[in-house]
Amino acid sequence: QATGASAGGATALAQAAARSKKDVAAGIETQEAANEKARAQGEQDLQKQKIAEEQRIQGINLNDAVRIQDAGAKGAMYEFEAQEERTNARLDRLSGNQDQSRMDQRQAQQDQTAAQGMIVGGVSDTLGAAGGFFGGIPAGPGAGQQFRNMSGSTPTGL
Repeated sequence: QATGASAGGATALAQAAARSKKDVAAGIETQEAANEKARAQGEQDLQKQKIAEEQRIQGINLNDAVRIQDAGAKGAMYEFEAQEERTNARLDRLSGNQDQSRMDQRQAQQDQTAAQGMIVGGVSDTLGAAGGFFGGIPAGPGAGQQFRNMSGSTPTGL
């Protein structure tokens, strides 16, 4: 009986050891599952942080690109406005020059007309004086013909 009791105690001990092993194995499996879950959660958190950082950097790059584009547009607008001012100033200057040229041309035409009038007046005076010298030939239309009839020659320039 002692052998049987010992054998029963050994069996009970072996069963208790097997249960303890199972409990330890179940605890290890539970811990490993918890560790795997924590690792997966950590990986997920890391991925979220990476995505958030990439989005932040993209936002910065986008803001930089917008600022650069805005600066480029402002620079182009400044160049356009400066060119437009130079073009307008040149057009104003050319218009003024053209106006001055027209005024100069009108003045020259007036001066020419006045000079022609003075020449005609001078010729009339000369013919009138010459007519008086040659016996009272009247000046005016036909005076040159009357002079030719009197002198028998044609004056130059008539």
